[in-house]
Amino acid sequence: MLRKQSNIIIYDRDTGKAKFEFNIVTSVEIVKERTNYTDTAIISFPNRLRRKESLIDKINIGDKVVIYLGYFPNLVKEYEGYISFIDKNSPLVLKLEDESFQLKRKSLPATTLKKTTLKKLIETFYDGETNILDTEIGDWRVAQNATLINVLDELKSKFGILSNFKEGVLNINTELVDNADTKEVLLNVQQNVVQDSDDLNFQEDTDIGVISHGLSLQKNGTKIEVFSTYKDNLPDNEIVTSQLQPLGVLNTLKVPDLSLSALTKLVEQRLPKLFYTGVTGKITTFGAPSINHGDIAHLIDKRTPERNGKYKINAVTKNFDTEVGYKQTITLGLKVGKL
Repeated sequence: MLRKQSNIIIYDRDTGKAKFEFNIVTSVEIVKERTNYTDTAIISFPNRLRRKESLIDKINIGDKVVIYLGYFPNLVKEYEGYISFIDKNSPLVLKLEDESFQLKRKSLPATTLKKTTLKKLIETFYDGETNILDTEIGDWRVAQNATLINVLDELKSKFGILSNFKEGVLNINTELVDNADTKEVLLNVQQNVVQDSDDLNFQEDTDIGVISHGLSLQKNGTKIEVFSTYKDNLPDNEIVTSQLQPLGVLNTLKVPDLSLSALTKLVEQRLPKLFYTGVTGKITTFGAPSINHGDIAHLIDKRTPERNGKYKINAVTKNFDTEVGYKQTITLGLKVGKL
């Protein structure tokens, strides 16, 4: 039988030195989502540990925390972040945020960048490691006392540009790129998926009626919109693209400053990925192998083989509990291939 284990290390915010290390917790919850720039974690400690170590007096907001979880003898670093809130009631609970916590605490100087790019905007204010799919974003003004998180929020609302941290690297706009190094994980419903845990909805490609919608805000403030779908909503038919919105469910992608021809090409390339026979929803597996958003799940269901396929993982919630065990609830995104 697999024996779950944990290791929590707390580092002093001022010296950077480790001041506590625990292999006993009541529970850990880690939430990672591709569309959110902040991954979070919550740690609950047993009362006996709280009393013994006088944790309340020795931990501080801003202390760095690293969480290792797994099954003996293998531990995996599942989270690294900073204490953003301390609940001093019984039991003692720490709430954590990833590197975005640091971005929220640093005010930026008032700045105006003329005819700038996404990469130049970010690197003007952030000297950490980045992975940015660059694009022109026109003139950009940063208000006095704004934070980089405010900038990322504005990029998301204005252009639909997503940002998140992964292993300490700030990724921006990278969901538009297929990464050849993406990790692929096996989810076999009859083997390593928690029994009766799935909340998956099956769909036929002809049932969807999805429109691939592209929206591009131009540097002069105008916008270009393109709508692409299959004729008669049948994937075997020709693709019909127009600037007039047809009936159907919009699946929108915002990309700054693209020409009409470039935007048309992009939405037509996306359309086949939106039409597929497969599943959407959530499924729960055990704690190994470690899974993160952006990974590709190989879903295998021998009883219902029409579910089978390769799916992009949009979000993962990891729950480590002394009573319940160690599980990962995975939110599946688009089907990206067949097995």
